[in-house]
Amino acid sequence: MGEPFAVRVQLALPGGREVNVRRIFENRDPRQADVAFAIHDAFWRAVRQLRAQVDKMRNDVQHHEGSTGTVARIDAQKGFGFLTDADGREVYFHANSVLHGKFRGLEAGDRVAYHEEVGENGPQASTVRVLRGMHHV
Repeated sequence: MGEPFAVRVQLALPGGREVNVRRIFENRDPRQADVAFAIHDAFWRAVRQLRAQVDKMRNDVQHHEGSTGTVARIDAQKGFGFLTDADGREVYFHANSVLHGKFRGLEAGDRVAYHEEVGENGPQASTVRVLRGMHHV
């Protein structure tokens, strides 16, 4: 049998996470000389790593579900804003994420409840609900 094929799979995930699969050099499996096997094996290992990353991301999101925060700033023209959570982190939100069409009435300092998700560029808020009578000064 010939030399093993070197198959590499690299996936970029939201939040700066990555999945990297390379040929395992210490495992001299003769089946790696079959290109179909080498490709299948690399993608199988990538799927396993991807599932592990998804589980980590879900755990991170569950940790932040039901959070409250304060609207930090809004860009009404572009339809998005940022809120600050209890730890001082900024979390992006889109106008469409604000419930009951209340994006236009939001102001910096308003208190909101939201669910956090992992977006393409980091944390983002979904199902943003304005909390009545809790304007932060």
